[in-house]
Formats: sequence, structure tokens, C-alpha cells
Amino acid sequence: MEIRTIQQVRIYVLALNTFGRAEEGRIAAISDNYDKLANFYRTQIDSDGGYRDEFGYFHHFGQGLLYNFNPCSNISLNETDWYGFGIHDEWVDIDRYNELKGNAVFI
Repeated sequence: MEIRTIQQVRIYVLALNTFGRAEEGRIAAISDNYDKLANFYRTQIDSDGGYRDEFGYFHHFGQGLLYNFNPCSNISLNETDWYGFGIHDEWVDIDRYNELKGNAVFI
């Protein structure tokens, strides 16, 4: 009998819509703590309600990491919208986790 043991880490992924088509989005930030990621999202919302730039884009977030994203409708865990925008969790191998920490926006 062969047995293998793997190490995995639970991560939380914030995926948001870009200013492209409605279904286009990408990973905006990753964390190993859901509350930290949700709080980060909340603190990035522009307190004045947002504004339209000189190119006609409406920005809901202040200058920062989420500036060129549209907000999602819900940040409750695993309650993403039709296109997968919001916060979801997933398990990744420890090597992938370390790679993400080095290459993604990690909160």
C-alpha cells in the first residue's frame, strides 16, 4: 500500500470585475484570513460614494489596489455572483500558497 501526505492551506480569494466586459474579472487580492480580506475590501470603498474620472469610468474605490475594479454585490464567504465575483475559499498546496504570497496581492 502506498500513502502520501499533502500539506494544504485554506485561502480566501477576492475576485472582482474590471472595467472590461461584465463577465471579465480577475483576482484582486488573496488572504489566509477571511475577516482581514473582507475588512480590506470595506476600507477601500470610497467614502464619498465614488466619482467619474476624465475617461468616463466610475470609481467606487479610492486610489489604491482596488481603484480599477468594480465592487461586487456581496462579500459573504462563498456567496459569489453569477460570474464568480466576491470572496470564495479554496484549499491549495503549500507550494502554491507560497507562490501566491510572492506573486499576488496578499492581505
